[in-house]
Amino acid sequence: MDKKPKVSVLMITYNHENFIEAAITGVINQREIDFELIISDDCSTDNTSNVIQKFIDNIDNQIQIQFFNQNQNLGMIRNFLFAISQCKGEYIAFCEGDDYWTENFKLKKQVDFLDLNPSFSASIHQVKIWDERHQIYLSNYFQDWEKSKSVPAKFVIEKGGGSFPSCSLVFRNLNPIPSTLFLNSPSADRPLSLLLLLKGEFFYHNDNMGVYRMHQNGVMTGMLNDPKKLLILYKKNLLLLDLYLKICKKDQREFVLNSISIQVKNILLIEKLKYFKNILLFTKLKSSEFKFLAKKILNNMCIRMNARDKI
Repeated sequence: MDKKPKVSVLMITYNHENFIEAAITGVINQREIDFELIISDDCSTDNTSNVIQKFIDNIDNQIQIQFFNQNQNLGMIRNFLFAISQCKGEYIAFCEGDDYWTENFKLKKQVDFLDLNPSFSASIHQVKIWDERHQIYLSNYFQDWEKSKSVPAKFVIEKGGGSFPSCSLVFRNLNPIPSTLFLNSPSADRPLSLLLLLKGEFFYHNDNMGVYRMHQNGVMTGMLNDPKKLLILYKKNLLLLDLYLKICKKDQREFVLNSISIQVKNILLIEKLKYFKNILLFTKLKSSEFKFLAKKILNNMCIRMNARDKI
């Protein structure tokens, strides 16, 4: 029987031919830790799969790499669920095919911490941002935090679950992972973060160990630059949080309701206040009333996760 690796590195990719080599290089450069690399290409229409295969053919065959080249497009969420089901490690690290790691001891540092601190379910770190002008700058995801620290659940939840770059995340394997929260989510890292909060705390390392790319073909960048897609994003966030409200810890409920209220405000603002005439009304509502309002929006807008709404 094959020995299980300490860490499974999960890499999903789609049309990343210009980026994927840097992503793989950042992984195989990891030192002093046992890991496997799981790559799942979601039927790319560019040269991504050929770049991956050529790279694999020319590296040390002692590095454990499984490459899955999907023969039909699954969509980002289903591709993620497929890839994570292949992960055998005690821990899983997430790096999408357009991001990359810059620190060769990143995995060791994060895993060593989790080994010594069983109350924590996940570890994240500072990153730099790469934009389409090829400029690289320190991200502001962590609000200029200057020290390593435990991450408040409020921070993760009230940002909808997607409060940090996924390439910074290392977490305890949840296998088997429940798929319910994922299938109607705008991204994989949001429901994953919420599920991990049920298992323990997050720890933030104030070390810059990766680069998150923001480019025109990126999923989140594409949504943020398109009002219609942004509306779908907020609707899906709302549905995700509504589902999470049913399973969250009691001390998380207030944070979930606050996050629901934020999504409701965002939806109504984009919809040009279709359902309400005076925005001042929102500031007077209690979180429980926002919960009712969110239900009404979910019903009135008839959110259907079909091909028409697919991001």
